[in-house]
Amino acid sequence: MSTISDKLLTRNTKRVIKKGKVKRHSVSYEQAESIGILFTVIDRPKHTLIKKFIKLLEKDKKQVDVLCWLGEGKENYDFIFDYFTTRDFSLFGGIVSRSISQFVEKKFDYLIVLDIESNIFTDNILAKSNAKCRVGKYYDDKNPFYELMIKINKDNSIEELIDQVYHYLKFIN
Repeated sequence: MSTISDKLLTRNTKRVIKKGKVKRHSVSYEQAESIGILFTVIDRPKHTLIKKFIKLLEKDKKQVDVLCWLGEGKENYDFIFDYFTTRDFSLFGGIVSRSISQFVEKKFDYLIVLDIESNIFTDNILAKSNAKCRVGKYYDDKNPFYELMIKINKDNSIEELIDQVYHYLKFIN
């Protein structure tokens, strides 16, 4: 996407956040049935950690849906997750992909973002999501995007983020 498209997508996201139509709240982890996971494809080790996390959630009897951002030059390992690219957004920041639209419309009990760095594409999906509670890494400027943010050290790994997310989810009553 060009710089103009990036700016339009960012403006679109800010407008969605400002409107804030979805009523957010948390459910206890015990009662939660559906969990969405959103992440950026980086490398195979991250992919493997996320697959292990999904198995853990499924073992806890949670229905898990996954959507991943596939940046330019990245590989969708194993082809088991739905993914999106820049082509799945219009010039003005609208969603043109059916898989993104379906993901956004799902009423997840929790939507977990497993990224160490945020990006405008996942932010847009977060803003538009119908999830009851959005969970991810702590960022100073991302309060409107999350109901629960986990603070980890900047040099911490995705494994640490996953461990902390799971730890804190178990405490929600």
